[in-house]
Amino acid sequence: MASLNAQTTNDCNLAHLVSKGDIIEIGKPSTSTYKYINLPRPNFLIKRGGIASFNKLIGQKIDISEIKTTKDCKIEVLVKRQDGRKFFNTLKTITIDLDKAVEAGEIKLTKNI
Repeated sequence: MASLNAQTTNDCNLAHLVSKGDIIEIGKPSTSTYKYINLPRPNFLIKRGGIASFNKLIGQKIDISEIKTTKDCKIEVLVKRQDGRKFFNTLKTITIDLDKAVEAGEIKLTKNI
């Protein structure tokens, strides 16, 4: 007889901490590049006339535009720059895997100002 082990969930750890319009700050990458902030490869940015400098992201304040939660409690947020400019002069928005990015220190949750 096979048994099934159900994983206990804690109601999506960070789902209740963030909402649309909140401000978060980009931190340093967890590896040589950002692992949980979904950024395009440098060659894609260069082909579109953008600037492929990921170091300029550190300390950048961003607004949460949209929050998506999957059934397995993966929280993905769509963000835009607070100053209204484009990321790398080409992208209006980027997506972030919120739980893992916070754990890795790639983003910092701040209060809505």
